[in-house]
Amino acid sequence: MGYGLLGLTLRLRRFVTGRVALPAVPRQTLHVTAFTSAVGGAAAATFFGAVDGARPVPAGFVGALLAVALLFTVTEACPIHFHFRGQAHSLSLSDVALVLGLFTLAPGELLASQLVGGLVAVAVLRRQRPIKAAFNLALYALTCSIAIALFQAIASRGDAFGIAGWLGALVAAVAAALVGVAVVSVVIRIAGGSGMLRELPLVGGLAVSSSVMSATIALIAVELLHVDARAVWLI
Repeated sequence: MGYGLLGLTLRLRRFVTGRVALPAVPRQTLHVTAFTSAVGGAAAATFFGAVDGARPVPAGFVGALLAVALLFTVTEACPIHFHFRGQAHSLSLSDVALVLGLFTLAPGELLASQLVGGLVAVAVLRRQRPIKAAFNLALYALTCSIAIALFQAIASRGDAFGIAGWLGALVAAVAAALVGVAVVSVVIRIAGGSGMLRELPLVGGLAVSSSVMSATIALIAVELLHVDARAVWLI
């Protein structure tokens, strides 16, 4: 009886180890997953620790949430690609949606619109692998939270539709872009990439230029909406 149980146990062990052994997870994948979790944690800490979720929205319009989410989707699904020294780089004009959302949406709505729009862009339209899509979503959450916190801190010192608001929006967009470049460079390094440090000045400069241009376009749109809203109120 004892021999029979021993034989059955040995057979089960051989079956389990031989038939259902889990594939080994590459160390780099584990490191990227851990880093993604850290980025997500930093985003949550920034949003809940530095963002005033109850602060009133400077302006708004019907359908703003849907419009901003669609802008995030389009700009993230269709980034601008360029090649430098044999490396492919991408830039997004999502700062147009970010700055527009800073003026027209509550912080929670802006974060939700970026995450939903980003999810549709990277997971559905661009069909990125789950680990890459998860990293991008964590990065969106972090950069959006930082942008909201900076915008609130600067715009609250004056008129949201004056110098304080414009400066706050520009600083928020540029800071979000630089944080994005830094975090992406780290994850590329973790994933085994090389040469990113040499290209950081170029990529950072392009990201800042793109952010300033996108933020300026959004600020023009915001001012036009503000003027229209005042005209309707006066009538």
